[in-house]
Amino acid sequence: MGTQAVPAGGTSGGVPMDEKLVLDWTKKEQALGAVRQAIKVTLDQGLTEVYDEPPFNQKCNGGFRHIFAAYQSGPQGIYTAA
Repeated sequence: MGTQAVPAGGTSGGVPMDEKLVLDWTKKEQALGAVRQAIKVTLDQGLTEVYDEPPFNQKCNGGFRHIFAAYQSGPQGIYTAA
């Protein structure tokens, strides 16, 4: 995800994920919620209607766990070139 824009709260346009992965974002409930919501909105727009709620929530949780693990230190994440 890095610097890609993700839809925010169903509005047009997007908010860069960088703005959600603020300093110590993993320790702030509001930041955690914003990242979770961005993942849900993004997946909801990209997945077909065939997904029922349990599989959709599984996909959202998996995406959140990945973002949490990969971007604990902030927007640069584990994918930046050394």
